[in-house]
Amino acid sequence: MFKWIKKHLPGSIKTALKKGYYYGSRYYCNICNSPLRCFLPGGIEAEAINKLEIVGAGFRTSDICPVCKSSYRQRFQVLYFDEHIQFEEKRVLHIAPEFSLHTYILSKTDNYVCGDIEPERYAYYSKPIKTDLTELPFTKNSFDIVICNHVLEHIPEDIQAMKEIFRVLKQDGISFLQVPISLKLKETFEDSSIVTPEERLQQFGQKDHVRVYAMDYVKRLQRVGFRVKVVPASDYAHHPYYNKLMLDAREMLFICEKQNKK
Repeated sequence: MFKWIKKHLPGSIKTALKKGYYYGSRYYCNICNSPLRCFLPGGIEAEAINKLEIVGAGFRTSDICPVCKSSYRQRFQVLYFDEHIQFEEKRVLHIAPEFSLHTYILSKTDNYVCGDIEPERYAYYSKPIKTDLTELPFTKNSFDIVICNHVLEHIPEDIQAMKEIFRVLKQDGISFLQVPISLKLKETFEDSSIVTPEERLQQFGQKDHVRVYAMDYVKRLQRVGFRVKVVPASDYAHHPYYNKLMLDAREMLFICEKQNKK
């Protein structure tokens, strides 16, 4: 019976039921506007994550919104979006679209393209298309905003992927290019001889990662032409919902602008 209800109930009713069941005053999700009694556990545990102090990774006992499936990373982005980004009349490209962010952006604009190297994984999104990030199927200057969260650490040729994002972004456009960041490493750690899932888990903290970025990630982005602004979550410590969103104060937004050439 439960499976039948889950399959056949309209999404709006499912959302209302979840909001009612998880209603509370301890936490808050700013993406689905839900006061909550709890967040659900999320993430993975790996020795390398703790050893290298990797921000944006690891297991958290209170992380996932039970209503819209957002994590603290997406809630932080939306906190910034709500204050600084007007999606209306903007063309947006979203790579590997997270469910919660997809829903949020789709509520702001219809001019929205979702893509992934395996688009079948996102069949319930807005017409996802096959996109190899190292060879995007779009003409230059196609998008006002590009969102690409926690993808570049999976790609061996990450500089080429950055160049492609830069190419398809319009002049004065903005990209949000989040990656896990080690606070302990001085330089990004990558080794092409590390190829098995077990080795990658041990060295990089996840089976399908090919590197661990350090703060020199900013220099990589600058090298392809971006002007980079780094905004830490701690900047929002004054926000009335800061504690209820269960953000990580160490988390950083990497906001990459394609400046108009003079």
